[in-house]
Amino acid sequence: MATPDEIYGVAVNKLGQIVVTFSDHVEVLAPDGAVQNVPVNYSNSMYATVMGNKLSSANRARVDDEGRVYVPEYAKGCVSIFSAGGVLMHELHSPDSDMKPVGVALGLKNQIFVSDFDNKCIHCFNVEWIPEQRFFVRIFKIESSYQGRFGNLCMPMGLAVDNQNRVFVAERASISVFDGDSGTPIGNTRWNPGASDDSIMNPTDIAVGPNGTVYVTDFSKSFIHVYQENPNDKKNWNILKIVGCHGGDFGQLRRPMGVAVDQNLNIYVADSQNRRIQIFIHDSLEVHVLEKENGTWTQTVGKRNNTRTKPNIPQRNPNRWVNIPLSPYFPTA
Repeated sequence: MATPDEIYGVAVNKLGQIVVTFSDHVEVLAPDGAVQNVPVNYSNSMYATVMGNKLSSANRARVDDEGRVYVPEYAKGCVSIFSAGGVLMHELHSPDSDMKPVGVALGLKNQIFVSDFDNKCIHCFNVEWIPEQRFFVRIFKIESSYQGRFGNLCMPMGLAVDNQNRVFVAERASISVFDGDSGTPIGNTRWNPGASDDSIMNPTDIAVGPNGTVYVTDFSKSFIHVYQENPNDKKNWNILKIVGCHGGDFGQLRRPMGVAVDQNLNIYVADSQNRRIQIFIHDSLEVHVLEKENGTWTQTVGKRNNTRTKPNIPQRNPNRWVNIPLSPYFPTA
């Protein structure tokens, strides 16, 4: 059963806007005068725009670089699209109105991909934003067409698209990869082969960094798996490092539901049962924690503390092609 103040997803765009998904609404956090590659510092300039209010089982909203927000609504059976100002602009429905969306991702070629938990597939929509000039204000209207569905999945959850238009799907104990243009599976992709101690148990969301690194939330193990594609074997993805561990301190997680990564490789985590957003600063032990208290978002900054309730994962050497050391608590984000 959904808990109103529990956080179900997080997204970030190049403007520095952070979208936080609750079950019945989304909130957009942004610093004043946001610009591209804005530093992660919301301490004295953070404001929130509330969108949707009475949403129906919202999950893992995404935001584009224009500030538009895409919200999968499981119970309503659609993806609701809001303008940067919070106005509902469009709803994406499957032709049979049977879609049960829990994840959404934006493709490179005017596509919107939607994971359907009940029907165990991915839906693809083609969209086009049509600008109009009204009273010197540029207004965008959306036109959409349904391109069909693909995949034969088990419990598909979060989605991400990389710079090759490949669609990554977090599903039960695995990640599936599809060609975003054709919808066909990309080979027999293997994730972390032969390394069961640090394998995925229960992935809920996935993100792709600007360098192609893949980040996966593990709901059961309460940390973030970070993967890198093997340059010598494109079907193999090997674990690069693990971020976080179970607990409630800085850098510790309880049931993470969503993940995002910005242009600076900072990692944003929807720390669901701790009811907060944690931002792991790249190449640092610094962690920013955003929490909503009495209707107001506040920020605290601390250092990671990985000493409490460590997961039972031994330190391992990486495959030879990985150039940095691997540890469950390696500080580089």
